[in-house]
Amino acid sequence: PFQEFIAVMGNVMPRYTHYLSADEGGRVEEIYIEAGTMVKKEDRILKLNNTNLVLDIMWREADFFSASNNLRATRLAMEQYKMQLRQEQNDVDNALLQQKRLYERYNEMAKGDLISRHEYELAKDQYDYLVKKKEITLESQKNDLEFRDAQLKALEDSVRRLQENLDIAKLRLENLYVKAPVTGYLTALDAEVGQSKSQGQRLGQVDILEGFKVRAGIDEHYLPRIEVGKTGTFDLSGQAYKLVVKKVYPEVKEGRFEVDLDFVGK
Repeated sequence: PFQEFIAVMGNVMPRYTHYLSADEGGRVEEIYIEAGTMVKKEDRILKLNNTNLVLDIMWREADFFSASNNLRATRLAMEQYKMQLRQEQNDVDNALLQQKRLYERYNEMAKGDLISRHEYELAKDQYDYLVKKKEITLESQKNDLEFRDAQLKALEDSVRRLQENLDIAKLRLENLYVKAPVTGYLTALDAEVGQSKSQGQRLGQVDILEGFKVRAGIDEHYLPRIEVGKTGTFDLSGQAYKLVVKKVYPEVKEGRFEVDLDFVGK
């Protein structure tokens, strides 16, 4: 059978690599760990300083505290207003009760012609007036309380949104600490104290030293014929090792494309 072999050069590298990037832009303020060091997940590697972000959080905190104070004052005023309404309702109920007694007494006296018709009608009119006044007062109080409750709820929603925005901003502040995404070897760190880094800029990489792969560059002529699963071999110290293509990078640079190969067996 006809067999064709392509001789290529490759580099052995860790199988898994995690890149460090700046979630927030800023100036490098402090470096805690240098390149060439083993790191654990969540270890702080460096700290960035972002004055604009700090000022933004200060303004958000000021807005939140102002809204919280306004909410507390509104709640206090609401309780005082409810007490005022209860007092007003008690006054109306008391006046209505007294007028009802007078009206009932006059009604009995009118049956025996013991009072004038005019006095009886005055008592009846005043009683009817207080009955309607109570109805109007209760309706007015109900509408007013509903309006004030809606205002209070809107303030509570506003304070809650401000709190959520403040929490998110503080999380952004925590992002100024660049941390190790995984436990591994800090292979590279491109940062010096005083340097400015933009958001999303790559700062280095952490390699997991639990396995290795080979990344090889192949002439673009062979791109249609290289696919996942193709095998390769190489000799080292008189022993042959087998590899298999795990991933193909179809982007061509300077007439070559790259593939990742995994070791088969030990």
